[in-house]
Amino acid sequence: MITLVAVWWILQHPFGTNWDEANYLNQAIQDRSALNQGLWDWVKAILRRDSARPPAYRILIVPITQLLGANSVVLRLSSWLSFTCTLFLMYLVGKRLCERAVGGFIACFLLACPILIGPNMRFYVDYSLYLAIAGVLYCLFCQWDNPTQHPRYWIGLGLFLGLGAMAKPTILLIVGPMLVVVMLLCWLKWITGPTLPALFKSYGLATMVMAPWWVLNGQAALEKAFSSGGNVRDALGPEGELGTLLHWGYVFLQSITGPIVGGLAGAIAVSFCFKLCVLRQSSLDRSQQLALVVCLAGAIPLACIAAFGVNHNPRLIAPLLLPLGLAVGLMVYDLGWLTHKLMAPVAIVMIVAQVSVMLLPQGGSDRYQEGDTFAQTHNWGNPTSVMRLEEQWDWSLLHELATQYQMDTPKIGYLGSAKTLNPSQLLLPWVMADETANIVQLWNFTTGPIDWHPLMKRAMTKDILITFVPEPLSTVDNFAAIENQYNLEFSERIANTGQFMPLKILEMGKFSTSKVHVFLRKGQET
Repeated sequence: MITLVAVWWILQHPFGTNWDEANYLNQAIQDRSALNQGLWDWVKAILRRDSARPPAYRILIVPITQLLGANSVVLRLSSWLSFTCTLFLMYLVGKRLCERAVGGFIACFLLACPILIGPNMRFYVDYSLYLAIAGVLYCLFCQWDNPTQHPRYWIGLGLFLGLGAMAKPTILLIVGPMLVVVMLLCWLKWITGPTLPALFKSYGLATMVMAPWWVLNGQAALEKAFSSGGNVRDALGPEGELGTLLHWGYVFLQSITGPIVGGLAGAIAVSFCFKLCVLRQSSLDRSQQLALVVCLAGAIPLACIAAFGVNHNPRLIAPLLLPLGLAVGLMVYDLGWLTHKLMAPVAIVMIVAQVSVMLLPQGGSDRYQEGDTFAQTHNWGNPTSVMRLEEQWDWSLLHELATQYQMDTPKIGYLGSAKTLNPSQLLLPWVMADETANIVQLWNFTTGPIDWHPLMKRAMTKDILITFVPEPLSTVDNFAAIENQYNLEFSERIANTGQFMPLKILEMGKFSTSKVHVFLRKGQET
């Protein structure tokens, strides 16, 4: 049922839903064009274009785009298919460590987490990272405390580690602590497998996989990772303050696990700790207990770094749910809840209840779901807004104008802030036509107060200028309010320069119409 609703949601969104997704869609479409020109052109595109983002999400998608084409539907369905593979690997890990019921519980637990559904319905870099982490867990625990070592597991571990390094630097904060604990356990001889030689062979293979791209682009990628961590747009408050930490904990409960499943996980964790620390009992054997420690080592560090950091975008730490989900599965196995006459039905009802909230429409909403108060004011919302339809602006209308006035590679500048107005969104029609355009935002609040003289000087170098009439904001998007307050003044200033044709207004939007102001430089009339 989740897949059916996800496919329906995908079909409702022909364009990217924000700056990031639009950029990733553009990259995949351009990669297909590069491969059609020749294998070497594609290799150069992978190695050199978008040097700040590791290209695993672009590489994995190539066979599918070559077969089915590259568009938003194909790319998002591929992301969802990869997420399905991730869940299957997590099921196998739970089955390997405990039993089938635990594997099924882990898969259901993850499937009920809203932060895993929303991004995987979209085309982000995330799908390759999730697949890599699940693969690492699978290859690691398939040889867990087993003296008989099969080469396929260290080879698989190396390949998945390489894939993770080619997916996102975040993997270092999840898999890194896990592997440190594993090596310590090996050195202390508390486990018989994986062995240290096998681990080091995996690291060598991973290095071979990741080296070509990282040698060329490592500096840019790390700079991007650190700058993303300082993104104040997603900050919940002053860094490290108690109020911010409490707010972050609430966001974790709402956006990452969802309140119902988060409550279930909390009850499991508290019950497990009580049984272990107070009653001093455990149904887990030694190897399962050590596996639990490894899983917690993969989840806790990233959660702490995010809590005390600046950027509180829940999507950035969502991958920690994979080792956390496995840890919760081990705890619930220890408690025996999956076979308990009362607790098993309660757990099932709680998971089904949260999934139902994610899937069911909100009555009277054109967007299928509007979300509750929290969802309307926080990035990625909560279960009440997972399937909310996003606004879409069709920028092919702008491309048609540029073509009409023979602007083959236009220089475009824009002022304003909206999820539907950014360089990646604007560029899509040119990418689809295998053309190029130069697009820049003329000002944003991070550069300081607006200074009209340099802004207008920059604007005068553009072929096309864009802004829009902002709607009164009903949300707490203060940054958008700051950046949109000058839109109409900008439009008036451009109209008074005499260097552009009369104002053209494009009406954009599916759920609410926005008037987009477009100015084309004079001298292009046909």
